[in-house]
Amino acid sequence: MHTETGQETDHDQYVPTSIDTDIPMPVNRKEIADKRVNAMLKMKVGHSFQVPGDLAQRFMDLTRRRKELKDMKFESRTVDELWKRIWRIS
Repeated sequence: MHTETGQETDHDQYVPTSIDTDIPMPVNRKEIADKRVNAMLKMKVGHSFQVPGDLAQRFMDLTRRRKELKDMKFESRTVDELWKRIWRIS
């Protein structure tokens, strides 16, 4: 039922036409974030790691969002057109 109009939608009538097997379930995004945080918690000042450039911002966002990393400071720099490196600076 459409929440604003109160009318039925096509979704209300949907019935699966096939049942699939052996389709892997996507990894939980929180699990991935937790693994990244755990890796960063092991870092000492001066340690660094390289990540694909398009993922660097996700790592840097974790440093601002996750309370476990609040007392640690990180910086990222471009290595080349594909990679960035993230350092723990304090």
